[in-house]
Amino acid sequence: MAALASELVWAKPADGGRILEVLMARGAPALRELVAGLRVPGQGEDAGVRSALHGLALRVGDGAHEAQRAMLAGVLLEALASPGDAELLSFVIAQLQLVGRDEAVPALAARLSDARLGDPAVRALCQIGTPAARAALRQALAGAPPGVALPLVHALGSLRDVEAIPAIVAHLGAADPSIRQAALLASADCGAAAASEAILAAASSADPTERRLGIRAAVLLAQRLHAAGRPAEALALQKALAGLPEGALPALSLRVDLLGVGALDDLIAAAAGADVPRREMALRLGQALPGQAVTAAWCAALPRMEPPAARAALVAMLGRRQDRAALPVLRQMLADADAGVRAAAMKAFVHGAPDVAMTPLVDIVATGSAEDVAAGRALLTWAGGAELPSAAAAALGKATPAGKAALLELLASRQASEQAPAVLALLGDGEASVRLAVLKTLETLGSADEVPAVLEFTLATQAAAERRAAQRALTAICRRQPAAAAPVVAALKAASGEARVGLLGLAATLGGAEALAVVVADTASPDEAVRLAAVKALGEWPDDAAAAPLIGLARGTADPRTRVLALRGYVRAVTLPTRRPAAETAALLGQAWALAATADERRLVLSGLGTVRDDAALASIVKGLDLEDVREEAAAAVVAVCCPRTDKDPGLLSPAAYAALVRVRDASQTPALVERARAHLEAFPVVGGANLALGKPVTTSCAQQGDKAPSRAIDGKITRQDAWFGAAWPSRLEVDLQQEVSIEAVRVVFYWDGRRSYQYRVEASLDGQSWVVVADNSANTRVATEQGVVHRFKAVRARHVRLAILKNSVNEAVHVVELEVYAAGQVPAVFATGEPAAPPVAKAPPIQAPPLPEADAEGFISLFNGKDLTGWMGSTQGYGVEDGILVCKEKGGGMLLTMHRFSDFVLRFDVRMPKGANNGLAIRSPARGNPAYAGMELQIIDNEGYKEAHGYELKPWQTHGSIYGCVPARTGALKPCGEWNQQEVRAVGGRITVIVNGQTIVDADVDALTETADGQGLAKHPGLRRRTGHLGWLGHGARVEFRNIRIRPLPPYSAGPHNVPPEGFTALFNGKDLAGWKGLVKVDNPEKRAALPAEELRRLQEEADAVMRAGWTVEDGTLVFSGKGRSLCTARDYADVELYVDWKIKPGGDSGIYLRGSPQVQIWDTARWPQGSGGLYNNKKNPSDPSECADNPVGEWNRFFIRMVGEKVTVVLNGVTVVDQVVMENYWNRALPIFPSGQIELQNHGNTLWFRNIFVRELPAARP
Repeated sequence: MAALASELVWAKPADGGRILEVLMARGAPALRELVAGLRVPGQGEDAGVRSALHGLALRVGDGAHEAQRAMLAGVLLEALASPGDAELLSFVIAQLQLVGRDEAVPALAARLSDARLGDPAVRALCQIGTPAARAALRQALAGAPPGVALPLVHALGSLRDVEAIPAIVAHLGAADPSIRQAALLASADCGAAAASEAILAAASSADPTERRLGIRAAVLLAQRLHAAGRPAEALALQKALAGLPEGALPALSLRVDLLGVGALDDLIAAAAGADVPRREMALRLGQALPGQAVTAAWCAALPRMEPPAARAALVAMLGRRQDRAALPVLRQMLADADAGVRAAAMKAFVHGAPDVAMTPLVDIVATGSAEDVAAGRALLTWAGGAELPSAAAAALGKATPAGKAALLELLASRQASEQAPAVLALLGDGEASVRLAVLKTLETLGSADEVPAVLEFTLATQAAAERRAAQRALTAICRRQPAAAAPVVAALKAASGEARVGLLGLAATLGGAEALAVVVADTASPDEAVRLAAVKALGEWPDDAAAAPLIGLARGTADPRTRVLALRGYVRAVTLPTRRPAAETAALLGQAWALAATADERRLVLSGLGTVRDDAALASIVKGLDLEDVREEAAAAVVAVCCPRTDKDPGLLSPAAYAALVRVRDASQTPALVERARAHLEAFPVVGGANLALGKPVTTSCAQQGDKAPSRAIDGKITRQDAWFGAAWPSRLEVDLQQEVSIEAVRVVFYWDGRRSYQYRVEASLDGQSWVVVADNSANTRVATEQGVVHRFKAVRARHVRLAILKNSVNEAVHVVELEVYAAGQVPAVFATGEPAAPPVAKAPPIQAPPLPEADAEGFISLFNGKDLTGWMGSTQGYGVEDGILVCKEKGGGMLLTMHRFSDFVLRFDVRMPKGANNGLAIRSPARGNPAYAGMELQIIDNEGYKEAHGYELKPWQTHGSIYGCVPARTGALKPCGEWNQQEVRAVGGRITVIVNGQTIVDADVDALTETADGQGLAKHPGLRRRTGHLGWLGHGARVEFRNIRIRPLPPYSAGPHNVPPEGFTALFNGKDLAGWKGLVKVDNPEKRAALPAEELRRLQEEADAVMRAGWTVEDGTLVFSGKGRSLCTARDYADVELYVDWKIKPGGDSGIYLRGSPQVQIWDTARWPQGSGGLYNNKKNPSDPSECADNPVGEWNRFFIRMVGEKVTVVLNGVTVVDQVVMENYWNRALPIFPSGQIELQNHGNTLWFRNIFVRELPAARP
């Protein structure tokens, strides 16, 4: 029997049913043998026995197995009649609750007065619920002591036992408030009219808790009386409740419950009153009443509603009813004297009848008051249909000036370019505000057809604001349609005088070669006004095409004003955003510096040079440091070029920058500039010898990735973000030392992450043609580190040094953090070191936990060796070992955690504590953070003595065994202080069970919690969702002792049913076959795959599907990969999704989840990759590692929850958020963001894999 029972613990449903049938068929003797196998917690394992008895009770208690039910009930009653441990008898009673009938009533009734078994006996009798069971409960209530009376009152109330009313009513005057309050609700539930007076008295009590319960009881009693056919008494109670200070609102709701539509007049009266909460409730209740007659009554009352706020609220309610019968009166309200009512009527119209709302709303926007125009425009912005543009355009003719502006804004928001002619017609409007609105709208809607009229307006208007608005409209149109600029250029050529001056300014905003030629010609105009306007236009040109004419003007003019304008425009033109290399820009500005003859002109040029980060710019700027009249401006330019501009900007770190900053530090008279120069000088790497490669010219043989330029490999910064990222290996990085020198050492620092290695050679050359190998690391397998590798060799003469990268062990790219070159005799004794691992926040090193001891016969593993703290981490100084006991020291303590993590488990330990002691048990906790919130803390505390010792009364959720802040524990299980307590904690999924000295004090499903006991909400306790973590002790300065600390790990995620999706999700894997899946074709890259001819793709897919069927199979509801073949893909593509995936690997396993056909959410063995699974492995610029290792041990199931919206991915592994809103990069084309959609793939990496419970929910596309 024991063997059969043990099979039940992890049996599949079909096998479990078979085992239960076998057990039942063996009859009463077999059942007695099972019952005899029950064990007191802590004195043996009986999980199988308990599962068997409970399963049998569920099976035969369904009403269809009467003979078997009676047999099991008889065996359980025999056990209940025998003396035994209270916890075991409580379990027996719980099974009788399922199978007991009248034969169980006497035995259960006999236990009602038992302090430890009374509660389960009450629950069982309540469940049985027969007349005999009710009689037993009534009899027990008569004269019951307070400790027993409370559950009895609750039970009889839930049964609505009318015969118990006198006994329940008798407890309305109980001294114990808990019993008194329970009696209030129980008497109300039973429909006890005799309790009315006491209930109403409670409803007006000064105690807020009793007052709330009294009001609740009054409502409940009235409902019960009404249901019993006693409406007059129910209404009398409702009327009395309405007269109480806090009873008005519940009474109004109750009246609707009792009378339905008959309460409509009361609701209308309440809605018309000055009491705002009462009005809101009346409208909410009235909205729910059905029928057009109700709508008609509300409509009839609407004109009489005062104040206007009441009228507006009723109008809003009629809109929410969406009864078209209200439309006539809503239309009347559009003309109400109050603006708030009119706004409510507009909104109600949109909600109630969107198909007919547009016409009146457009009329209101056209001709209404300012408030109505604003409200109507806001509604039409989102509610107007496809007909809105034509309706708005048609209304322009009758609209007020404010209405025209609003209608034009609506047309622009809809980009109704077809209405541009109607808009243009208003350009001659008599109101300036309308003309400005027209021009603003034409910026969006205008086309080449409108350019002549707008141009004519530009030339004719005398108003500067209108001229600027017209120019903006023309600019916007011409940038959308470059050909539309032709009339402007033609007009410019034909114009003269003031008109030509105005058009020159417009030409500067349009740009273009033809306009530029006209403007350049005008710089030689005999008309001084035209000539100066042309120079100004060149200076404001939208691109750098004007740079050459401007520098020519500056060189050739003798007019000081023209020279200054030309220089200013030239500096602006060459510093516009461009793809031009910085050195070229610096050279162009150098021409201006050579021309500058006055201090003002030099300041102009220095302002431009200060924007160019390049040594060539510094070459011109430092000349200004020698000129007293611009020295401080030159110093400011040096600082602008060299110093960091943001927190992530390293600044310029070249030798030229160093020299320039030293001059600023020593010569500037501006303290702020001196301080910035000094601070940046301290950032330059300072080592024993000069790094000859620092800041020198560098070239490479392959393209860079992103902004990771080759110059980052010779910038002196040893950080992973300051590195050259090359697109492929083999490749070369070559540095020109700019001098012949004897060198004898190099240091090479590659990108480091604890797993990758590089193979390479270092070569030297005098002429860049003939090379000699000075360091050969082509067979290297050592992992790259932040210290890099220093290669020393016999001195050679060289000008060029080349790093030839042969291989990267993890991917196709190369990543060189720094290449340093040192002259003979100048090799540093100490080299600069790099940043800590894992930017931007340093991560703790992986925890190197010692192996766990062997499990005993019951599967338990000892966590404490009785000698020292081996296997524990954290506050090891706050704990010690005395005579084989783990002791939290007095005035010590802190957080002491196991190095190993555990998911589902049974933990057993003994604990002893003195009076007033306080500690805690952390479960599923991260290594850092507060376990009470980041994980779960189960209280270890002296319930009885804490208040006396500390003057503080514990909250229910702070007592011993409570899940701190979340779930309170039952009290009374602890032994007196100084005695050992035996405690067991079971964590299986979301169910947490705590058993102390044989009594279950907590049995909670934390996944089902909707609120925490401390009222702070689930968001304050994210650890409730964790499914793995460390466990340990949380000392608070009191001596607490522990021994016999043992754990039995349980397989996680084993409870079924499997492959059944949660609500809102779809199963991608049905647990039976490979329906909905396809094999991965040999063309991995989605871009290349999409370019294949259809026939070729079809052929490759047929081959891939054949490979899939050979390597991927379904076994016992699990998707299994043999390790041979290719990845498995969904048959269709997905965009934004939420995804669940359960997975399991073998030692050394490696896999991943591809999203949108791109790699990947990583899966691997933490023994080889201790950072853990869940990271976005192929990221380069964005984080690639998970925030912590949350994997279950290899061979056990893990669960991913993955959310991908846009480019950002969140990964939750075993309840731990390991990736939070991180951009997933496009591995296939790093120049582009991740593809908008693609297939989901289960990655093949040549090893056996298991998957199940693969569920997807597609999310609506995110708004841009």
